[in-house]
Amino acid sequence: MAEHLHDPHFWVLMAFLVFVGLVIIYARKTITNAIDARRNKIAADIQRASDLLRQAEILQGEAQKTMENAQNQAKDILAKAKSDAKILVKEAGERAELQASKKMQALESRIAQEEQRITAEAKQALADLAVQIARENLRNQLQNKSGQAIFDQSLQSISTQKIGA
Repeated sequence: MAEHLHDPHFWVLMAFLVFVGLVIIYARKTITNAIDARRNKIAADIQRASDLLRQAEILQGEAQKTMENAQNQAKDILAKAKSDAKILVKEAGERAELQASKKMQALESRIAQEEQRITAEAKQALADLAVQIARENLRNQLQNKSGQAIFDQSLQSISTQKIGA
């Protein structure tokens, strides 16, 4: 070992070890405090992250419940809308049927009135035609017979018709 005492490397190694020893003795508390502070900061960050995670899970649960409620409400609204639509379609069909029935009755009434009008016009036309034919017959007869005899005959015929009617 005596030979190492004269070697400069040995003395550099010894100085380094003494230096490290002094640093450990005097700086140990500072290093330990720095490490503890860093560990405490990391633990606080982990705790804060854990709290944030729990809050996020709670919020996610609430959001999921809200979404389920909204979906249920949407289903209820859709079912009610379908039901209302069926009712409206039924009512519209009933109204259309009622209107069609009223229009049909009005048309039938108009047809009956038109039939009566046409029948009355036909009767009137037949009566006019009968009068015209009678005039023609009278004119023809007047030309063939004497006027007074035909006049007397017509007058008697009219008198018997009034008395009979």
